[in-house]
Amino acid sequence: MLRKRMESIAVAHGLEGVSLECANTLNAMLDVYLKKLIRSCVDLVGARSTDGREQGLVKQQQSQNKVNGPSDRRQDERSVSLLDFRTAMELNPHQLGEDWPTLLERISIQVFREEQRCERNHQL
Repeated sequence: MLRKRMESIAVAHGLEGVSLECANTLNAMLDVYLKKLIRSCVDLVGARSTDGREQGLVKQQQSQNKVNGPSDRRQDERSVSLLDFRTAMELNPHQLGEDWPTLLERISIQVFREEQRCERNHQL
């Protein structure tokens, strides 16, 4: 699937295609990058849940859309929310790459939209 997408982009730029080796290399690099982003979120959630000082974050998370889907309170304490992702990226924004200011803003906008959606759902 990635290779097909890469080939369509290459053709649109006047190239003949993309080798399997190129697609596999990019796929492996994307995997490493995404794992680093996810790890920073997991570390944040792990620190919060072992810290014992949740400081209301669990209550905020319960109103947020979870990456892992709806679950009970105990699961909420171990789930990664969009708010966790934003917090982890704010703590180390350079992990997003050189365009981190724009990406961090997009993440914040998405968090805001999710909060608005949750508020509307609670009002119904």
